[in-house]
Formats: sequence, C-alpha cells, structure tokens
Amino acid sequence: METLTDGAEDVKCAGSRSRHLSSKFDSAFQHRLVCPFKVVKDYNPDRLPRIIDHVQCLCDRPATLSPYSKIRCHPLNYTLPVMIKKPGSPEYVHAEETFALACVPISPVIHRDEDFMVPIKAEALQ
Repeated sequence: METLTDGAEDVKCAGSRSRHLSSKFDSAFQHRLVCPFKVVKDYNPDRLPRIIDHVQCLCDRPATLSPYSKIRCHPLNYTLPVMIKKPGSPEYVHAEETFALACVPISPVIHRDEDFMVPIKAEALQ
C-alpha cells in the first residue's frame, strides 16, 4: 500500500505548528474550514479500486476557536466495499476498508452522574 498526497501550502492550527493544505481545493475554501484537511490517494495494486481518495485531518483543534475550547477535529469515517486479490492467485475476494470522508469539529462526551440533578427544597422566606 502506498500513500500519495497533493501539493500543499501552510495552514495554521490552534495550539500547534503549521501543516499543509491540499492544493486540490480553492485556497479561499480551505482557509474557511473549521477543521482543515488534505486529500490523500491510497494506492494498493492488489485492490479494486486500486486508488481511493480520502482525507487526512491537518489540525487536532479548530484554528478558528479559542485555544481554551474543548472542541477537537476528528475524522468522519466511512466503510467502502472493495475487492482484494488473493495472495498467489488471480482471484479477488470481497472485503471492506474504512477511510476518512471528512474532518469534523466535535465536542467531548460529557458523562454525568445519575445524581447530577439533585432536588433542593426551597425554604419559604420569612
């Protein structure tokens, strides 16, 4: 398996160093993204299709938000049916591979105890 990427330019990420944007998209579009990404071509000569485009998130945190925000950039994955060549055989078998479709901003999951909402008795004002 081989990974091929497009040419790129720098992008600023919150709380980290610059990374590269894909030149496949309009620069103005890329700079408006909350979670910038680049397009990656995944090449496998023993798979049909041989080349599959997917994205790679460039930032762990959105650059447009406060550095204190808990929101993070995370890949949104999809599963794609493919055909994989059997080793030592001209035959292919059905398989599934998972690839990132987009980079989306997500907030952390907040686990609350069952007693999060505790009833409080209101006392009458005297």
